[in-house]
Amino acid sequence: MQKLVTIGELARLAGTSKRTILWYDQRGIIKPKTVLENGYRLYEESQVLEYQKVLLLTTLGLKLSEIKKYLSRTGDLNQLFKEKKKEIKEQVENLRFSLNCLEKFELNLEKNKTLVAPVIKVMKPFAVYYFDKVGSYVDIGKYCTKLYQMFSKKGSRFTTLAIFEEPTYQPKKSRMKIGALKKPGMEIKKEFKEQIKEFIFKSGLHDLSPQRIMACPTPRLSPPFDFGVVNIVKIFVLIL
Repeated sequence: MQKLVTIGELARLAGTSKRTILWYDQRGIIKPKTVLENGYRLYEESQVLEYQKVLLLTTLGLKLSEIKKYLSRTGDLNQLFKEKKKEIKEQVENLRFSLNCLEKFELNLEKNKTLVAPVIKVMKPFAVYYFDKVGSYVDIGKYCTKLYQMFSKKGSRFTTLAIFEEPTYQPKKSRMKIGALKKPGMEIKKEFKEQIKEFIFKSGLHDLSPQRIMACPTPRLSPPFDFGVVNIVKIFVLIL
């Protein structure tokens, strides 16, 4: 039988406070092995390992009900770690995308006193994934980031763009299509396949009729900014 320790001794072994141990006790996470008549709670020394596991699972963002499941050994920790690893990698990739946006905007602001460095280009027909949006010009970067996060696989170079069909200047409430150039290796997350549409943009002939979209396959990301105008429709292109 293991040596029993008081709540204070367990707290010292775990490097935490009696209050924290008691908090987990009240929620059924770390229960004492026995409670004496005078109310003293006694724990096994090995329950320090339980506390460390609770800290790890809390860091991974699990709820108390989920932590209970894994402490009782009814949850598969290997599967949990695989899922959390995938989530964290995706968060890192999204943060990298946002950082690329910020650095490019900052560079353009220093060089041109504007957020973008415009260039006029004549473009061949191209396919675009998009969703419709009514919003402000200043939030285009946020909308493009949102679109980026809707893809589980981004392809070798993820190029976002905002297409404006209205010829007038509407900085606060503009109807636009927030899009990404369709390239090999791109794949939309299942939960967003109904939201994202597809069209072919043709110079001189604007085929903007949306079509429901099928899935694609794989790869990744990088920087430069570009700005293009094709006939009458204005296109703001952000390559990240």
